[in-house]
Amino acid sequence: MDGTAARLDAKLLYRRLDSLFGEVDGARPRKKVMESFLEQFYRTLGDDLRLEAGLLYAPRRDDLELLGQVGDLRGLPVPDAV
Repeated sequence: MDGTAARLDAKLLYRRLDSLFGEVDGARPRKKVMESFLEQFYRTLGDDLRLEAGLLYAPRRDDLELLGQVGDLRGLPVPDAV
């Protein structure tokens, strides 16, 4: 792949990211916003970034809480808690 093609791919990636962030609705509860963003991110960029799955964690006191997951997690190491 030449430098021009790489720049075009990066430009498209940034446009897609910008579009995703533009759709974030801050008026909704934070947990719902984060869950929705994970799903949209995976749907929009999963193929381009060759993602198999994604996990969403949120801080909870001295631990992390698993809020959501997307994709196929079979065969992937998934920690119970971080």
